[in-house]
This record gives sequence, C-alpha cells and structure tokens, in this order.
Amino acid sequence: MQIHGLGARLGPRAAATLVAALFVGLLLGPAAAQDYPTRPIRMLIGFAPGASTDIFARVIATELQQVLGQPVVVESRSGANGTIATAELVRSPPDGHTLMMAISSHVTNGLYYRSLPYDPVRDVTPIVEVARAGWVLLASNNFPANTIQELITLARTRPGEIDYASAGESSPPHLFAVLLSQAAGIRMTHVPYRGSSQAIVDVVAGRVPLLFGTIALAREQIAGRQVKALGIATLERSRILPTVPTIAEQGLPGFQADIWFGILGPPNMPAPIVVRLETAILEILRRPDIHRRFEEQDADIVNGGHTAFRRTLEEEQRRWTRIFHDADLARQ
Repeated sequence: MQIHGLGARLGPRAAATLVAALFVGLLLGPAAAQDYPTRPIRMLIGFAPGASTDIFARVIATELQQVLGQPVVVESRSGANGTIATAELVRSPPDGHTLMMAISSHVTNGLYYRSLPYDPVRDVTPIVEVARAGWVLLASNNFPANTIQELITLARTRPGEIDYASAGESSPPHLFAVLLSQAAGIRMTHVPYRGSSQAIVDVVAGRVPLLFGTIALAREQIAGRQVKALGIATLERSRILPTVPTIAEQGLPGFQADIWFGILGPPNMPAPIVVRLETAILEILRRPDIHRRFEEQDADIVNGGHTAFRRTLEEEQRRWTRIFHDADLARQ
C-alpha cells in the first residue's frame, strides 16, 4: 500500500483518517463483513416522522433487515436542521451498527453553523447516495405573479418587499430561494418558520406569498387549487406535475434546486463493512417495486456507491460555499 505524498494531496487530517480506515480494514479483513451485523442496526433520521426522509429510510430499513438478518430500526433525532442526529452519528462506534439517512442540508449545515462538533464531509463515511427529489416554487392564490418571469419583474420593481417562507434558517426552502434570487438578480425577504407545516398553512392563507416545497408534499394543495405552482426546480418536468414548467425553461437556464438522500456512517468505518452495506443497498434500489415507491414521492433513485457519494459531498460543499459567500449569509 503506497501512501507516499498522501498528506500533501489530502491534507494531514484527511490523510490520517484515510490511513486509519485502511489500517482497520486490513486488520479486520473479510471477517468484518462475514460477521457483520451482530446486533440490530440503528438508522437515524434528523427530521420528524412522516417526511420523505423518514419514508425513504423505512423503505431501505425494511428491505435491508431481510438481507442482513438483523432488525434495522429507524430512529428520529429531529431538531437543529438535522445536526442533532448527525452529531450522534459521528460519536457512534464505526462498526456499522449506527447509520443515518441524510439529506442535502447535511452539507450546508456545516457552512451555516459555526460551532458544529463535526465536519460534514470529513467526519462521516459515505455509503450510498440513494435518490434525488424535486422541489416546486409555490405561491399564494392572491399573489399577482403566475410565472417565474412575472415574479422576477415584480421583484425588480419592489426590491426587498416580497416575502418568502421557509422551514427555518439554512433549510432547503431558504437556500433554494437564495439560489433563485442570485440567478434572477432579485432581492426578497426571508420569513423563517419552525418547519414546513406552518409555513405552507400561511402560504395557503395568503399571509406569506412564496415557499419552496417538495413536490410530493405540495401536490395535494396544488391539486386542490389552494396554492399556485410557479415553477419546478429541477432540470426536467415532474412526473407528478407534468404541466408545470421548470424554472430553467422560464428564462433561468440551468437552474436546479433538488435535494439528495443518502446513507452515511460514522467516520473510519472498516472498508469490508462499507462494501457489504453498499452492495446490499444498491441491490435493493435496483428492484422495480422499490423504484415505484420512490417515484410515488417524485424521487429518482441514484444508485451511487460510496466513491461517487463522497464526490457528491465534496462537490456540494464547494458549490454551496460559493453561494453562501456571494449571498453573505449570516452564520450562527
């Protein structure tokens, strides 16, 4: 095993982490994967039950326990935009018995919160990038704009006067609105809520005009004409809302604001256990019935192994670092 120059390429801490993981993997060898798991596995989620994170975690957990022969129990550790669950994950033994279903805010939390006790890329073990899900920009029925271009025109004539709701500071709805403002060259005012449930209630009531929401959770309000859908935030139109144009095709080419879902482990997990989990989860995700379960939530399965998932984390960190800097987002 050649590691000459590793510190220069990765940095001393990252190099030490990688060497430690490789060393443990060599010591344990195939026996680690053969004996694993020896007891029930915990699947942490950082949000309340019932959301897409919880739904997808339970789909994977139910199938994974059949493959591994041990119960896989989904446990909610909601709060602080998922950071409570992540802090518990990184403190856990790296034996594969504690995992987490994370979403995109896992990376952006590291840019927003100053005092996190972990680095969202360096201090976790990526296992599988599971899926990506689209979002839609919603508007109250009494809001005068019906398209993205009408919104942009209105916002340019009334800079800072148009409000948008979110599920809280640095939540996906907040950051997607920041991304839209940057792309369109407009300025709007953020109104944070403690979760999306109350935010969507106030958008329906017309108290706040705009909100980015998941397509899966917003489709009932859209179908019931309680809110308007101004644009889909992915590059392609939604299967669930095929008549709603994307934001990209409404004058902002390349605009994309979706979230990924992925399975993470604690730092320094032995390579044989990572490969065992990766192989099992990827096999589950290839099944047509599992594809249908994800499509019901307007999510596309990614099938990204641990190497590709690490690249996603690193690319997301670079991308959002630029966005945070350009938007001068305050940090806590």
